[in-house]
Amino acid sequence: MELFKSAKAVRLRSHHNKYLVAEEDEESVRQDRSGSSRGARWTVELVDRSPGHLRLKSCYGRYLSASGEPFLLGMTGRRVLQAVPPARTTLPSSGSRCGTGSRPGSRRAAATS
Repeated sequence: MELFKSAKAVRLRSHHNKYLVAEEDEESVRQDRSGSSRGARWTVELVDRSPGHLRLKSCYGRYLSASGEPFLLGMTGRRVLQAVPPARTTLPSSGSRCGTGSRPGSRRAAATS
C-alpha cells in the first residue's frame, strides 16, 4: 500500500512485461507491450473511509474492476474490465484489497483484482 500512498498515477506491468491498457470503448481492458499509450495510465484514488482500499481510474473516467467471467477457460483468474464510477464513497465488500498478490490483466488475476 505504501507504493500507492504518494502515487497519483500508475502503469500496471505484468511479469510478462505487458502493460494493462484501457480500451477506447470504455469497457475493455487489454495487455500491450508498450506502456506509453494514454490508456496505460491509471489514476490512483485512495478510499478515505476504507483504509487499505484503492481504486484505479482509467483515462476514460471508469474504474478497473474484476468480473465474474473467467480470464481463460479452466483457469482460476477472472477477466478485468472498466466499470462505471462507484455511486458511494466506500467500496462494496467484494472490493479490492491491496497486497493480495493478484495482478489485474494477468493470467493469475484474482476475483479481488
